Amino acid sequence: MHDIAGLHQSLLDDVKADVMPLTSDMDVSTARRVSLASSFFKKLEPDGENVEGDRRCLDKFVACNKLCGDFCLSPTHLYHDLVLGEMKSFFDDVFFSGPDLKLDLARIFAGVG
Repeated sequence: MHDIAGLHQSLLDDVKADVMPLTSDMDVSTARRVSLASSFFKKLEPDGENVEGDRRCLDKFVACNKLCGDFCLSPTHLYHDLVLGEMKSFFDDVFFSGPDLKLDLARIFAGVG
């Protein structure tokens, strides 16, 4: 039903990593890629033929995705509005300020390599 081996190889190619044990002499970037590569199939059944599970999983994903799309935050009290404003300001300071911009959107959209 699924080409698991082909999918696995494509995923490994995308993250530019092999499944190998983590070691203390790895740089952080390599350790992240190895960890991601080793977690691809954690929840996949060995035979990969669970049609009912696949259907339920897809239904759950679609339902959650719809909830995310429909979400609208409407603070009901001034306190909530102040807290949300502080949170937005904090995240802007952390991710979108200074010469060493931590969140590089161009790199995210191009893919991590």
